[in-house]
Amino acid sequence: MSGYVLRLAIVLWSVVACGPTSQGDDDDDDGQRDAGPQPPAGSVTGVVWAPGNAIGAVPAGYEIPVAGAMVYVADTAPPAIPDGVYCDRCELHPAVFVASDARGRFTLAGVAPGPHRLVIEKAQFRRETMINVPAAHGLSVPASQTTLPSEHAPQEGAWTPRVAIAIGDSDHIEDIFGKMGMLDLDSAGRVVEASFAGTDRIELYGNPIDPPFTAQHRGTITQLFSDLERMKRYHIIFVPCNYDSNVAPLASPAMRQNIRDYVAAGGKLYVTDWSAEWEDAAFPEFIRFDVQHDTTVAMASAGTIDPGDGDFGHFAMHARATDPTLAEWLDGQKAPLVIPAGGEEQDFPSTYAEGVIDAEDFVVEGNWNLIRELPTVRIGTDMAGMPVTTSARTWISGDYQGVYYPHTVTFEPSCGRVLYSTYHTAQKTHAYLVPQERVLLHLIMEIGVCNDGPDID
Repeated sequence: MSGYVLRLAIVLWSVVACGPTSQGDDDDDDGQRDAGPQPPAGSVTGVVWAPGNAIGAVPAGYEIPVAGAMVYVADTAPPAIPDGVYCDRCELHPAVFVASDARGRFTLAGVAPGPHRLVIEKAQFRRETMINVPAAHGLSVPASQTTLPSEHAPQEGAWTPRVAIAIGDSDHIEDIFGKMGMLDLDSAGRVVEASFAGTDRIELYGNPIDPPFTAQHRGTITQLFSDLERMKRYHIIFVPCNYDSNVAPLASPAMRQNIRDYVAAGGKLYVTDWSAEWEDAAFPEFIRFDVQHDTTVAMASAGTIDPGDGDFGHFAMHARATDPTLAEWLDGQKAPLVIPAGGEEQDFPSTYAEGVIDAEDFVVEGNWNLIRELPTVRIGTDMAGMPVTTSARTWISGDYQGVYYPHTVTFEPSCGRVLYSTYHTAQKTHAYLVPQERVLLHLIMEIGVCNDGPDID
């Protein structure tokens, strides 16, 4: 165990509700909607909100809860989250905690009256605050204490991940971090360049041919992936789609090994669309693309890669959240929805209109690749010498010409994780978060959670 000292036993409480802001209709002075009757004595209740997307931070109804956050109380501060890549094994976490439900709600039961340290954590996001539980009744914790932080300030109980983005010209993932409050945004919803200089939690590396914000780059994508120690500074490395990504360096066996070693150390690699080579060259066995775009195991073994990109753009007119937990979390959220101006195969233009997400049927824009197969892969042997196999997990799938294909998948070749999506997560500048961007926000945290798989050789 990691040395956490817990005061009490905590049990999971869950109820059924219809949306992320179902705590009531009135706001009190701290921005927390009135939760109605006070909770029973000995209980602590609240809702975990995503960074920058709690009550009062976005228009009413646009709030985003956090599902599966770990919530507990402790006598002493928990150990610091390592400020770089690490292998996060689940057995090192508190033995007793409650997980927030799909609407972000939690209840801790059996809490003794008096002061306690409340800890809320999802991946490398953590909020620590002090609470004082009254004797006569339970405590409803306000949103100001249950919103995961946008700024990294461990001395104030606020923790955020350290992120590298190999920034390109086609998928503006940095804007999502702005909408999480980690960077500044202009009135259109685009990140303000100067805000990168104000944080060391999000750092940029240039990915040719014409990446934005060049004055803020810490180097090139080649320099990043050529240096394993530099890679290990970051909990997550993003390689978003770029029209002309420089993939020639991936012919280097050393660079491909760096990627594998980074993930083995617990790193998280997030790749989208035409940048697929950055996962496919290092892990060719997990995702099979069309033959003209796929690096096979045999090719990788021979030291070659397939630099081919996807060759079309289309809307998934009927995407769905394939993962049940994601579907329950996403369904019913109020958000801008993608409205295609043309048909399925006319990727541009589109508009956005306010609506309510149907997790079984929503539009995803900016697809420029297809996943054909997710094979079962042997990743090693367990302590008993038995083979350990795994395959990629599908989070979002969508239709193309009447057939559903995986669009967003993750796999675990070792302690860390790799995420790949076939589409531009943030294709165009706009306000707030469309469904596919909300999925990314969810998965930024989800891919960072602890690994509960077997130890392997």
